[in-house]
Amino acid sequence: MGCFCGSGAVAFEAISRGAKSAFITEIDKSTARIIEKNIKDLGLTNQIKVTKVNANSWSESNQAATFDLVICDPPYDDIKDNQLELLTQNVKEAGYLSYLCHLITKDLNLIILNQS
Repeated sequence: MGCFCGSGAVAFEAISRGAKSAFITEIDKSTARIIEKNIKDLGLTNQIKVTKVNANSWSESNQAATFDLVICDPPYDDIKDNQLELLTQNVKEAGYLSYLCHLITKDLNLIILNQS
């Protein structure tokens, strides 16, 4: 699952490296349309699905949906206080949640979420 997917490049890369499927949430409708076009042009409509929705809203409404890997790369590191915790419910047991951020400070606090 890719949250805040932007160009969708991570999903395309995952498929190219052997992932069976990918699921993308993208709140920006024009960006989602471009990704959908790229999916169609590349013949990946059976492997990559895009939904035009906020990642939090989707997660709250789809608590039973789980993935081996959830990648979270919010723009401008704009992530709500409970968002990572909320997204952990969509990670399969022994799966991973990856939060990508752009550090602007010298102070580094790393939180490791373990599903076991």
